[in-house]
Amino acid sequence: DSFGCAASSSFPYTSIHVKAEFTAEPTEGEAPLEVTFTDKSVRGFHYTWKFGDDSISGLPDPGTHTYYIPGTYYAVLEIESVLTCRATDSVAIKVEPSTLQMPNVFTPNDDGINDFFVPEKKSLKFINLQIFSKAGHRVYNYEGNGGEIQTWEGWNGKINNSERYAEPGAYFYVLRAVGYDEKSYKGKEYRGAIYLYR
Repeated sequence: DSFGCAASSSFPYTSIHVKAEFTAEPTEGEAPLEVTFTDKSVRGFHYTWKFGDDSISGLPDPGTHTYYIPGTYYAVLEIESVLTCRATDSVAIKVEPSTLQMPNVFTPNDDGINDFFVPEKKSLKFINLQIFSKAGHRVYNYEGNGGEIQTWEGWNGKINNSERYAEPGAYFYVLRAVGYDEKSYKGKEYRGAIYLYR
């Protein structure tokens, strides 16, 4: 005060602030898309995770969730503290629609560039690719399902996965595929010629 006197007082205080927060990685990609959810919330006690595809979890850290159907999902975390205070957070997850495009040339010469004949593809749940020589002999066959398609490298230019190299020239392919969005890829549009150069 004006006389130079001072006084203070204090009392114990415990914050009851509640905050819902989480990370999702990745937030977009092709199906099947595995997303890892990590809780970053403050004072969460009860947890409800709604992944946007009718799946729900009550775990504090639900780990990885897989999205199979292309589309945009809104993952929501609802938390409640021991004092019943509530908070929510949400993140959009985008699963890309299926796509399929066929190249017509490849050069399997082990230079690290265009060494495999493989379609440009996304979100496919089934694919079958057969390749034939001009004489009608099958030189390559691949059939895959689900996540294994994402790691498929394609035809390396060897005859039926042997150590024999296919001769340079024209070959013919027949392809059938189905996307996770149930789109079908077959028929004349997915039959054609490819050219192998060494």
